Amino acid sequence: MGSNDFFTVAYKILSYLKYCYEHGEQPDPGVINERTLLISKAQYVETLRMLSDHNYIEGVTFTHTKEGVLYSFQE
Repeated sequence: MGSNDFFTVAYKILSYLKYCYEHGEQPDPGVINERTLLISKAQYVETLRMLSDHNYIEGVTFTHTKEGVLYSFQE
């Protein structure tokens, strides 16, 4: 497995969210994103979508635009 396959990226996202949960912190989208994971925006968005679709995460909204899919986090 590579450092940017689905399972590795999903693990990193979920690990960060687990850390935030355990320490009572709000997740910061600037801490873990496509740039910090060294993956494409498309791969990051698709990973978020898959995690959301399978109920591993919630609070992510996806919007389809001409430029592609945008995502935002609800507080």
